[in-house]
Amino acid sequence: TRELAPAVMPVVIGFMLLLILISVLGYLSVRRMDEVSVAVLLLEEQHAAKLSLLLQLRLAVTQLNNEARTRAEAEARDELRPPINIRLGKAHDQLKDLMPKIERLPLAADSPWLQFKNDLAAYIDIASDLRRYSLEGFEKFDKVDTQLNELLNQSSQEQAVVFQQSDVCR
Repeated sequence: TRELAPAVMPVVIGFMLLLILISVLGYLSVRRMDEVSVAVLLLEEQHAAKLSLLLQLRLAVTQLNNEARTRAEAEARDELRPPINIRLGKAHDQLKDLMPKIERLPLAADSPWLQFKNDLAAYIDIASDLRRYSLEGFEKFDKVDTQLNELLNQSSQEQAVVFQQSDVCR
């Protein structure tokens, strides 16, 4: 037993050091996983907010276009129209209310977003005036619609990147 006693102490110390090393590495791994999980969660939240805004913009732009077209058609047929077009005003106000949300996006200074914002503001002004809408409305709507499609496609590509990053976390 005397021959084993000197060998037991280094084995016990080595085992304790190994346990400490495993515990520290486990702690660091858990902390790193938490950091990555929080980062991916933030990316997912930002993407969801941007996608929600894009879809709201799509709906509002389409509603404004439909109401402006209906007003233009009624004018062309010389129909009896109410003095105040409530539905057009509501669609106009709804789109105007979404404009400040574009400003708050982190990408608001990005070139495609700036162009989209400027074209959207111009379209809102055109849609409120019957004469300008009949002259420039379709062209401006088509431009805004195309830009919105491009932004939605870009968003779906960003979504794929977010999914890849979340798969790396797992």
